[in-house]
Amino acid sequence: MSSSSNIRKLLVFLSCLASLVVLCAVTAFAEDYGNFRYMKSEDESYIIITGYNSDSETPETIDIPDAIDNIPVTTISDDAFKNNEAVGDVIFPDSVTDIGTAAFANCDNIKYVILGKGVKTIGASAFYECTNLESVYMFDEVETVGAIAFKDCPALKSVRLGEKLKTIDRGAFFNCNSLKNITLPASVAEIGDHAFGVFQDGNVVSPENGFALISSSDIAKSYAAEAKINIKNAETCEHDGEWAVVRVASDSYTGYEFRTCTKCGILEIKENHDIPPVDDTGAAVSISVIFVLIIAFGILMFFYVKKSHKRRDKAIEEYAKEHPEEAKKAREAEQARKEAGKAKKAAKKNK
Repeated sequence: MSSSSNIRKLLVFLSCLASLVVLCAVTAFAEDYGNFRYMKSEDESYIIITGYNSDSETPETIDIPDAIDNIPVTTISDDAFKNNEAVGDVIFPDSVTDIGTAAFANCDNIKYVILGKGVKTIGASAFYECTNLESVYMFDEVETVGAIAFKDCPALKSVRLGEKLKTIDRGAFFNCNSLKNITLPASVAEIGDHAFGVFQDGNVVSPENGFALISSSDIAKSYAAEAKINIKNAETCEHDGEWAVVRVASDSYTGYEFRTCTKCGILEIKENHDIPPVDDTGAAVSISVIFVLIIAFGILMFFYVKKSHKRRDKAIEEYAKEHPEEAKKAREAEQARKEAGKAKKAAKKNK
């Protein structure tokens, strides 16, 4: 066996060993908070969400906590929710700043993404192949959209990019066939290869739905010309369209409503603080049923005791007829017991 072959095997072994050590370290230091798995940073200044465990057979809204043990949750780790069928729409707290690589990749039940106001970085493949994802809203703090972050999201129709966005990495929105347009803020300084568009006859082109970048910047124009993507200047538009509640407000987080303008396709969002009233009809009905059952039980017990007393008196009467001498002795003993009791009370009273 050659020495080079031995070296290759040794390197493979060391690589596997290193991966195992890292996995064991993550597992050893991970803790649970409800269904969430998390780790503390080395200096315990922030929390990293590392996973989510649920036995739910239907998608559920994931409300990521803003803090655990009074330590802010700032990071969603790589692969944290990847391939998790229990993940429905996700509520991001404003404390989160970083979303890791493939953090929500292949989560097919996510429909809307409203990032927290603190998010700065969306990692590579973060929402890759989320096949039912329709709308994405980024607040202005987002600076980087990683490589293929939203690639192959065929249902994605509308995206709002933040005003501080600097980098849209390669393939970020590639093969999003339902996306009709996207407005690039003037802050964008870098657009990676194949960030937008689809493959057709070996070339990257605009989707056949008339997709276009909306921007007047030189960087956007240069990219569009090279990638053969449609581009147009922003136009004044009196936006219209119906608002739809996509996140219901609660005591712990703000609700939101979306609408996509039917004229220009821009995605708008507004806060909704209307907390739905608690439906306590079921509780009231339950209390009423319990009250009725208690009354019915009391009535039944009353008649049961009354009937029991009648049976007891009848049994004593029949016994007295059959055993007159023993019945007489029992009556005399009972009379003596009563008289003794009266005498005892009188003695206490005279003291």
